[in-house]
Amino acid sequence: MADIRTEESGETALVPRAHRVVRTLDPAEGPFPGSLVTCGSAVAVRRDAEELDGWVGWRYAGAEHIAAPIDVIRRRGGHDVLLPWCTERISAFVVRRVAADAPLTPGESTTLVISMLRGLDEIGVEGASGGEWWLTDGGRPVFVFGAGTDARAGAEAVVARLSEHSFDKVMVRALGVVERALASSAGQPRVPRKLLEAGRSSC
Repeated sequence: MADIRTEESGETALVPRAHRVVRTLDPAEGPFPGSLVTCGSAVAVRRDAEELDGWVGWRYAGAEHIAAPIDVIRRRGGHDVLLPWCTERISAFVVRRVAADAPLTPGESTTLVISMLRGLDEIGVEGASGGEWWLTDGGRPVFVFGAGTDARAGAEAVVARLSEHSFDKVMVRALGVVERALASSAGQPRVPRKLLEAGRSSC
C-alpha cells in the first residue's frame, strides 16, 4: 500500500498529489474507467477500490500477464486502487494491423502467443471467470477479468486469427501446433508444460 509516513509523528500523511492526475478516462476507452495518473515514470488507472469489491482480479496482484492491482493508495474516506492502463483489445489490434496491410511479423506473433500462454498459466486453477485479452499502454498482453469469454478460448481465437493472416509458412505451422494444443488441453486447469515449451520452440 502506498502510504507516506511522517518521521516526527509516525502517522500516515495523505498526499493527494503523489499520483498526479493526467486526465479522466472515458468508460469506452478501456476495461477500467477512472483517472489516468502518473505512477513513477509510467501511468496507471486510479479508481475507488470499493467499486471492485469481489473482483477476481484481486487474486492476481503481481502477475505479469493478468491485469491486476498494481498498488492500493490510502486517501481520506477510503482507498483507491491502481490498475494497468489497458488501451486496446488484442483482437482489435490484430484486425487493425491486417486492415492496414501490416499483419504482425513472426517475431510479434511469437511474443504475443507466448505472453498469452504465460497468462493462462498464471490464471491456473482459479481461472473460471471470463474476460478479454488486452494490450497495456506499454504493449504488454494481459487478460482482464470481467465480461467476455473464457481466457483459453479467447487465446485460441487470437492464435487462429494470427494464423489466418500470416504469410510465413513456418509461422502458420507453429501457430497451428499451439492452436491444436490449446483445444486438446481445454479440460486441464493449467497450461501443460509441454504446451509452454512448444510455444517457445515452435514460434
